[in-house]
Amino acid sequence: MFEFANPVTFKYFVPFLVFYILLLVFYFGSKVYVKRQEKDKRRILRKSFGYFFESCFWVGLLGLIYLGARRYNVYFLSMEFFHVLNGLLLVTFLWVGMKKYRSIMDKS
Repeated sequence: MFEFANPVTFKYFVPFLVFYILLLVFYFGSKVYVKRQEKDKRRILRKSFGYFFESCFWVGLLGLIYLGARRYNVYFLSMEFFHVLNGLLLVTFLWVGMKKYRSIMDKS
C-alpha cells in the first residue's frame, strides 16, 4: 500500500473517489436533516455529532485533493499515507461524537 513509485497505479482510485464524494453528500445531507428536526433533537445532534459532520466535509474535500494530486503526479501530496491519516481522523471524530452522544443521553 505504501509505494513510492508511480502514484498513477493507485488501484483503489475509484473506490476512494466514491467514498470521498459520499462523505461530501453525507455532510450536505446531514445539514438538511438536522435543520428539519425539532429544536431539542437538533441541539443534541449538533452538540454530539457536529464535529463529525464537519470532519466528513473536510476529510472528503482533502481526500479529493489528494486523489487529484495522485492523478496529476504531485508526488508529495499523493502519498497513500495521507489517505490513512484521513481515515483515522474520520474515525476519531466519529468516536468522540458517540461518546458525547452517550453522555448527553445519560444526562437526559
